[in-house]
Amino acid sequence: MEKLVIYGAGDNAQKLTYEHKQGKRLNEFELVGFVDDFKKENILGLPILGDYQVFSELKSKGINNVLVSLLKNPRLRLKRCLELESLGFNFPNLLNSNISALAKIGKGVYIDDTSVFMGINQNIGNFSVIGPYTTIEGRTNIGNGCIICPYVFLGYNSEIGESSVIYPRSTISPGVKLKENSIIKPHSLIKS
Repeated sequence: MEKLVIYGAGDNAQKLTYEHKQGKRLNEFELVGFVDDFKKENILGLPILGDYQVFSELKSKGINNVLVSLLKNPRLRLKRCLELESLGFNFPNLLNSNISALAKIGKGVYIDDTSVFMGINQNIGNFSVIGPYTTIEGRTNIGNGCIICPYVFLGYNSEIGESSVIYPRSTISPGVKLKENSIIKPHSLIKS
């Protein structure tokens, strides 16, 4: 069984760890611990293996898979993912079962089980996060490293630029094109 570490030990990482222990997610991996830049204590019986600098050592010990759970800063998250990719790490996807077979999903993507894909031909870039109760209509393009928070609606044929974050309960109307590094505040309505 391949070994996996989670980078970031916040609430989302702890939820994933709990689901792993329940046999609901990441069953194909042995979860060996966390890498975190601030926390030092064990979480749900798993150790904090060190901060970001420990990744080279982990790679030399045969740990080849990382799930990145950093959500506060999308630009830093994408930068760290690209650095870890250059070290040779693999990034598993965590997807739900109602995604259209015609959707294109990059690597290291997390899509919450409650998210809904309506229509076809959605494109989700590498290392993006799609939060709970999000609706993504057809022909929507989400760039690399984006964070789409809970209860967001992305309209048909919209484009979300790389490293953007859309905060909860926002609506991106059909055809809207957001530039990279966009920050959409909670409860926003963005029209074309």
